[in-house]
Amino acid sequence: MLFGHSPSLRFGFRALAGLLLVIGLSFTPVAQANSAPPPELTWFEFEDVPGRVEAVQILVCDTAACESADLHLATGRCTVSGCLEPAIEPTRQFTCHDDTCLMIDGWPVGEPGGQSWLRLLVQSQDRLWESNVVEAPFMDIGDRQRFSGQFSDEGLVIQPVEPAYGEQALSLFLQGLALTLVTEAGIMALVLRRLGQWPALWQRTFVSFGLMHVVTYPMVWTLTSGLQPFSFAGDRVFALIWVAIALIYGLCFYFLRRVRLRWLVVSPVLILSALWLPSMVVLFLFSYGRSTPLTTGLSYGVAVAIAEIAVTVYEAIFLAMLSRGQLSLRTTSGLSLLMNGASWALGVWIFQ
Repeated sequence: MLFGHSPSLRFGFRALAGLLLVIGLSFTPVAQANSAPPPELTWFEFEDVPGRVEAVQILVCDTAACESADLHLATGRCTVSGCLEPAIEPTRQFTCHDDTCLMIDGWPVGEPGGQSWLRLLVQSQDRLWESNVVEAPFMDIGDRQRFSGQFSDEGLVIQPVEPAYGEQALSLFLQGLALTLVTEAGIMALVLRRLGQWPALWQRTFVSFGLMHVVTYPMVWTLTSGLQPFSFAGDRVFALIWVAIALIYGLCFYFLRRVRLRWLVVSPVLILSALWLPSMVVLFLFSYGRSTPLTTGLSYGVAVAIAEIAVTVYEAIFLAMLSRGQLSLRTTSGLSLLMNGASWALGVWIFQ
């Protein structure tokens, strides 16, 4: 009776029911059951390419010796001597960007245990590189496979590699986080000592340092992966969502910049908790059912540059804002540039 005479309550319960439905559908088992089956994806990632990848042909063989081979898929225009004929037109099923190629639902192997072999022909700098022969994997619905291709004077060697998912990806994330925090904290301590700032500012600045990395370190990862070709729609949407989260997070701290340190420390939990649920709803709405990677994007170098520049500017403003006027924006800009430049260079040296 109460609900029947209260339109606002009826609307509130309907809105709540709708929100719970969206959240429920976004859970992985439900989403997978109600979306199209994901495609099989095979990546080829080349290293030490002599120039650029101009064309790639995938050959399928019946034997490991590969005495005879059929042209299975191709991308680009292979024009040098040794390319298989007839030349076929590029297909969306197999595309390349920079030094990475992606094949979607491409393997002819239909049964587990069925065997076929593959070889790559890669045109680069007007030369044709012929790879070794490797066994083509059996690919079931939703499976993913990666091959690395190493160029050398002797030729091209390809081999399957384990994708960095699950525990391996988390380990890389945590290693990078530890390296970033240690490197940048050390540089910040040296700069503050050089400036002769008193201990009270040290404490507040290091608290600000920790608070900003709650959003800036994930922003580097999400932007770098989400802006590159062959990223999934969910990765790209989540990268944009995280940028929005970082901006709202910074705006909240603008209004909290004069509160005591103990309130600053607990603020991230409250802010991110409030932002997380609507963020997941937006992610679900814009990426549900889109399981095929996007073929457009920016090169790795450009994506990294955008992420690093965005984080450097953000951290400079964040540190200056929470210093209560004790550190100028000019000082924090130089500090942020030093910190991010050092952590990036050290990360490249250690992890690549």
